[in-house]
Amino acid sequence: MSERQELAGIQYLRAVAVLLVVGDHLEGMLAMPKYFGSQFAGGFLLAGTVGVDLFFVISGFIIFHVTDGLNRAQVSAGEFAIRRFCRIVPFMWLCIVAHFSSRALTVGNIELWPYLRGLVLYPVGSIHPDQLWTLRHELFFYATVAIALLGRPFVWALVAFFAVPVAMAFYDPSTANSPEGLSWMSEIFSLRSNLGFAFGMAVAALYRHWGRPALPGYLVFGVIVISPVLLLVIGNAAATSQHLSPLPWALAISMVCSLIVFVALAAPASVGWLEKALLLIGSASYAIYLTHDAFISISAAIARRLHIDSVWIASAGALVVVVLSGIAVHLTVERFVVRRFRRFFEGARTPPSAVASLHSQGAK
Repeated sequence: MSERQELAGIQYLRAVAVLLVVGDHLEGMLAMPKYFGSQFAGGFLLAGTVGVDLFFVISGFIIFHVTDGLNRAQVSAGEFAIRRFCRIVPFMWLCIVAHFSSRALTVGNIELWPYLRGLVLYPVGSIHPDQLWTLRHELFFYATVAIALLGRPFVWALVAFFAVPVAMAFYDPSTANSPEGLSWMSEIFSLRSNLGFAFGMAVAALYRHWGRPALPGYLVFGVIVISPVLLLVIGNAAATSQHLSPLPWALAISMVCSLIVFVALAAPASVGWLEKALLLIGSASYAIYLTHDAFISISAAIARRLHIDSVWIASAGALVVVVLSGIAVHLTVERFVVRRFRRFFEGARTPPSAVASLHSQGAK
């Protein structure tokens, strides 16, 4: 079974996660006075930030899986760092430059420093585009995994990465809700993101030990289909319970996300239209995530110019534009950029004699 078929359920959940985030921003942005001034779902979708929690769990799972359980004999720290760089950073740079250029042309006088911080994912201070805040946490997670791949004694860095934010939340619950960009400490030891990574790695460990869960297909797809509603309900409950300690809610969200991921591992790569659509959206989820705010703004502005008064119609149209545009960017730009950078680093690591041998074999 190919890797794509084996982890089809993970791609389905990537689609779910990015659609939750898009729904959150759709409801928030279209409610701005310059657009429609009202929320089409009564604020229910504003809890779509739980899609980010699902992304963190998926990320923890994928990283543990592709490193063969942190097996440095299979993946070195350098190889891991290069792979993550090629997959994440070059396309992110393109999106930052495109965002800055479009804002400079349409708005005019804009602040440069948030974009410069975004280029290096500097952890302190505001950052543009706003959704880059999640990549700050991903960066520290990848760095800690790379350290753990240096050898067994260094695995303790990963243990501390997961344990410190929990200990901090016990000692001072306010640290669990530290604003983004407040300090290096709040970025490295972020409770919800680090818990998500930890639970994702735990699911991957179970998967390596037991394999795919033996569950009927209808149950698996049922869980995947209802997962957005379930996560939104939990997210709204957490948002309305600010007087309670954030630690139990963070644990609950990570546990639910990890359970959904574990169940999704049993999903086959079916050929139905829904599965194909989810696979495509899941594959394009990174491009959709980094570009969706811009396409929402464009769609909302067009809707106002066309004198569309229904926020529901405008939201549906914007969702279609966001998803189709993100897929187009993924197919035409993201994949090309990632492929080129991987080839560059592969060529840099290949000895000249090996390159000459490959060319001579090709000539034959």
